Amino acid sequence: MPITLAALKVVREATDGHTLLVGSPSEVGGNALISKRSRFNVLTDLSVVGTIGSQPLILVTTSRSGVNDVVGLQTVLAKQPGKSV
Repeated sequence: MPITLAALKVVREATDGHTLLVGSPSEVGGNALISKRSRFNVLTDLSVVGTIGSQPLILVTTSRSGVNDVVGLQTVLAKQPGKSV
């Protein structure tokens, strides 16, 4: 949770344009989605200034799931609406 602590520090600092936070969307936004106890609102307390890089994303699952590709994942999810794999 280091990014959450850093984001909290940025949110608490004076709004002077000199305090910046660098993090990926999953680090900054993802924590807000999985933690109901977040002490800041990522949508209202932070603003995206720009993109400084990009990286590929990968989809992984356990070998026990039987899912080997995106089509296989879609098939499993279609058979179990409302339930994650």
